Amino acid sequence: MVVGPVRLPVHLDISLRSGLVTASLCFMFSILVSLLGISWTTDGQVMGAAEYFLLRAPFSLQLGWIIVASTLSVNVQADALSASQESLLALAVVSTAALLAVVTMFTLAVKSPDPIVGLVGAWAFAGIRSELNNPVLLNDPTRFNPSTWDVVTLGGLRQAALGICLVSAAMAVVAASLRIVKGYRRAAESEDESEDASDLEQKA
Repeated sequence: MVVGPVRLPVHLDISLRSGLVTASLCFMFSILVSLLGISWTTDGQVMGAAEYFLLRAPFSLQLGWIIVASTLSVNVQADALSASQESLLALAVVSTAALLAVVTMFTLAVKSPDPIVGLVGAWAFAGIRSELNNPVLLNDPTRFNPSTWDVVTLGGLRQAALGICLVSAAMAVVAASLRIVKGYRRAAESEDESEDASDLEQKA
Protein backbone atom coordinates (compact mmCIF):
# COMPACT_ATOMS: atom_id res chain seq x y z
CA MET A 1 0.00 0.00 0.00
CA VAL A 2 1.07 3.65 -0.07
CA VAL A 3 1.19 6.62 2.23
CA GLY A 4 0.66 9.66 0.05
CA PRO A 5 2.74 8.76 -2.97
CA VAL A 6 4.93 6.18 -1.17
CA ARG A 7 4.11 2.49 -1.02
CA LEU A 8 4.05 0.77 2.39
CA PRO A 9 4.66 -2.87 3.30
CA VAL A 10 1.79 -5.32 3.78
CA HIS A 11 2.07 -5.40 7.59
CA LEU A 12 1.30 -1.67 7.71
CA ASP A 13 -1.74 -2.25 5.55
CA ILE A 14 -2.95 -4.76 8.18
CA SER A 15 -2.27 -2.18 10.92
CA LEU A 16 -4.40 0.37 9.09
CA ARG A 17 -7.28 -2.04 8.93
CA SER A 18 -6.94 -3.11 12.58
CA GLY A 19 -6.77 0.41 14.04
CA LEU A 20 -3.27 0.16 15.53
CA VAL A 21 -1.91 3.20 13.73
CA THR A 22 -2.78 5.81 16.37
CA ALA A 23 -1.09 3.82 19.14
CA SER A 24 1.97 3.36 16.95
CA LEU A 25 2.08 7.09 16.24
CA CYS A 26 1.95 7.92 19.96
CA PHE A 27 4.79 5.51 20.76
CA MET A 28 6.83 6.87 17.86
CA PHE A 29 6.47 10.46 19.02
CA SER A 30 7.32 9.54 22.61
CA ILE A 31 10.58 8.00 21.41
CA LEU A 32 11.24 11.03 19.20
CA VAL A 33 10.73 13.49 22.06
CA SER A 34 13.04 11.46 24.31
CA LEU A 35 15.82 11.32 21.71
CA LEU A 36 15.49 15.01 20.87
CA GLY A 37 15.75 15.80 24.59
CA ILE A 38 18.96 13.80 24.89
CA SER A 39 20.32 15.43 21.74
CA TRP A 40 19.52 18.91 23.08
CA THR A 41 21.16 18.31 26.48
CA THR A 42 24.31 16.76 25.01
CA ASP A 43 24.74 19.25 22.14
CA GLY A 44 28.11 20.94 22.25
CA GLN A 45 29.88 18.32 24.34
CA VAL A 46 33.48 17.88 23.27
CA MET A 47 34.26 14.37 22.01
CA GLY A 48 37.27 12.76 20.43
CA ALA A 49 36.95 10.67 17.28
CA ALA A 50 36.76 7.39 19.22
CA GLU A 51 34.11 8.75 21.60
CA TYR A 52 32.06 10.10 18.72
CA PHE A 53 31.95 6.84 16.77
CA LEU A 54 31.35 4.73 19.86
CA LEU A 55 28.80 6.94 21.63
CA ARG A 56 27.37 9.72 19.49
CA ALA A 57 27.26 8.10 16.05
CA PRO A 58 24.96 5.18 17.01
CA PHE A 59 22.67 7.61 18.84
CA SER A 60 22.59 9.97 15.84
CA LEU A 61 21.74 7.05 13.56
CA GLN A 62 18.81 6.11 15.78
CA LEU A 63 17.70 9.73 16.04
CA GLY A 64 17.76 10.19 12.27
CA TRP A 65 15.79 6.99 11.77
CA ILE A 66 13.14 7.91 14.34
CA ILE A 67 12.70 11.36 12.77
CA VAL A 68 12.01 9.73 9.40
CA ALA A 69 9.81 7.03 10.96
CA SER A 70 7.77 9.60 12.91
CA THR A 71 7.15 11.61 9.75
CA LEU A 72 6.08 8.44 7.99
CA SER A 73 3.74 7.59 10.88
CA VAL A 74 1.95 10.93 10.51
CA ASN A 75 1.28 10.08 6.86
CA VAL A 76 0.14 6.58 7.82
CA GLN A 77 -2.31 8.10 10.29
CA ALA A 78 -3.75 10.32 7.55
CA ASP A 79 -4.13 7.28 5.28
CA ALA A 80 -5.78 5.34 8.10
CA LEU A 81 -8.35 8.12 8.37
CA SER A 82 -9.07 7.67 4.63
CA ALA A 83 -7.76 11.10 3.70
CA SER A 84 -8.35 12.26 0.14
CA GLN A 85 -5.65 12.08 -2.52
CA GLU A 86 -5.28 15.87 -2.40
CA SER A 87 -4.75 15.79 1.38
CA LEU A 88 -2.26 12.93 1.16
CA LEU A 89 -0.27 14.75 -1.50
CA ALA A 90 -0.25 17.98 0.52
CA LEU A 91 0.88 16.13 3.64
CA ALA A 92 3.61 14.36 1.67
CA VAL A 93 4.94 17.72 0.44
CA VAL A 94 4.82 19.23 3.95
CA SER A 95 6.56 16.14 5.35
CA THR A 96 9.31 16.49 2.76
CA ALA A 97 9.84 20.13 3.69
CA ALA A 98 9.86 19.25 7.40
CA LEU A 99 12.50 16.55 6.96
CA LEU A 100 14.71 18.88 4.95
CA ALA A 101 14.31 21.56 7.63
CA VAL A 102 15.35 19.08 10.33
CA VAL A 103 18.43 18.03 8.35
CA THR A 104 19.33 21.70 7.90
CA MET A 105 18.86 22.36 11.61
CA PHE A 106 21.16 19.49 12.62
CA THR A 107 23.73 20.83 10.17
CA LEU A 108 23.72 24.59 10.75
CA ALA A 109 21.70 25.42 13.88
CA VAL A 110 23.37 23.25 16.54
CA LYS A 111 26.66 23.54 18.39
CA SER A 112 27.77 20.09 17.20
CA PRO A 113 26.82 19.58 13.52
CA ASP A 114 25.52 16.04 12.93
CA PRO A 115 26.36 14.49 9.54
CA ILE A 116 24.61 11.20 10.31
CA VAL A 117 21.16 12.78 10.45
CA GLY A 118 21.81 14.16 6.95
CA LEU A 119 22.91 10.75 5.72
CA VAL A 120 19.75 9.15 7.09
CA GLY A 121 17.71 11.83 5.34
CA ALA A 122 19.50 11.13 2.05
CA TRP A 123 18.83 7.40 2.49
CA ALA A 124 15.13 8.05 3.17
CA PHE A 125 14.65 10.21 0.08
CA ALA A 126 16.58 7.73 -2.05
CA GLY A 127 14.11 5.08 -0.88
CA ILE A 128 11.16 7.34 -1.69
CA ARG A 129 12.49 7.92 -5.19
CA SER A 130 12.94 4.18 -5.66
CA GLU A 131 9.34 3.47 -4.60
CA LEU A 132 8.01 6.13 -6.95
CA ASN A 133 9.61 4.30 -9.89
CA ASN A 134 6.89 1.62 -9.75
CA PRO A 135 3.45 3.16 -10.35
CA VAL A 136 1.85 -0.29 -10.79
CA LEU A 137 2.28 -1.09 -7.10
CA LEU A 138 1.50 2.49 -6.15
CA ASN A 139 -1.86 2.44 -7.91
CA ASP A 140 -2.91 -0.98 -6.62
CA PRO A 141 -6.73 -0.80 -6.25
CA THR A 142 -6.76 -3.51 -3.55
CA ARG A 143 -4.81 -1.49 -0.99
CA PHE A 144 -6.38 0.39 1.93
CA ASN A 145 -7.78 3.79 0.88
CA PRO A 146 -6.95 3.23 -2.83
CA SER A 147 -6.00 6.16 -5.03
CA THR A 148 -4.69 6.46 -8.58
CA TRP A 149 -1.74 8.80 -9.08
CA ASP A 150 -1.04 10.31 -12.50
CA VAL A 151 2.36 10.02 -14.18
CA VAL A 152 3.12 13.76 -14.12
CA THR A 153 2.58 14.03 -10.36
CA LEU A 154 4.72 10.98 -9.68
CA GLY A 155 7.44 12.21 -12.01
CA GLY A 156 7.59 15.57 -10.23
CA LEU A 157 7.70 13.94 -6.81
CA ARG A 158 10.39 11.53 -7.99
CA GLN A 159 12.60 14.37 -9.21
CA ALA A 160 11.98 16.32 -6.00
CA ALA A 161 12.96 13.28 -3.93
CA LEU A 162 16.20 12.97 -5.90
CA GLY A 163 16.98 16.65 -5.41
CA ILE A 164 16.35 16.54 -1.66
CA CYS A 165 18.37 13.33 -1.40
CA LEU A 166 21.34 15.15 -2.93
CA VAL A 167 20.80 18.20 -0.72
CA SER A 168 20.67 16.01 2.39
CA ALA A 169 23.88 14.27 1.35
CA ALA A 170 25.51 17.66 0.78
CA MET A 171 24.34 18.76 4.25
CA ALA A 172 26.00 15.67 5.69
CA VAL A 173 29.28 16.66 4.03
CA VAL A 174 28.92 20.21 5.36
CA ALA A 175 28.19 18.94 8.88
CA ALA A 176 31.20 16.63 8.81
CA SER A 177 33.42 19.46 7.58
CA LEU A 178 32.17 21.79 10.32
CA ARG A 179 32.87 19.16 12.97
CA ILE A 180 36.42 18.73 11.68
CA VAL A 181 37.06 22.48 11.59
CA LYS A 182 35.69 22.94 15.11
CA GLY A 183 37.84 20.05 16.30
CA TYR A 184 40.97 21.69 14.91
CA ARG A 185 40.01 25.02 16.48
CA ARG A 186 39.51 23.42 19.90
CA ALA A 187 42.88 21.67 19.61
CA ALA A 188 44.59 24.94 18.66
CA GLU A 189 42.91 26.81 21.53
CA SER A 190 43.93 24.09 23.96
CA GLU A 191 47.51 24.27 22.73
CA ASP A 192 47.53 28.08 23.11
CA GLU A 193 46.18 27.81 26.65
CA SER A 194 48.89 25.28 27.51
CA GLU A 195 51.58 27.61 26.14
CA ASP A 196 50.17 30.56 28.10
CA ALA A 197 50.13 28.53 31.28
CA SER A 198 53.71 27.44 30.67
CA ASP A 199 54.81 31.05 30.13
CA LEU A 200 53.17 32.13 33.36
CA GLU A 201 54.93 29.38 35.28
CA GLN A 202 58.28 30.39 33.84
CA LYS A 203 57.71 34.06 34.77
CA ALA A 204 56.70 33.06 38.26
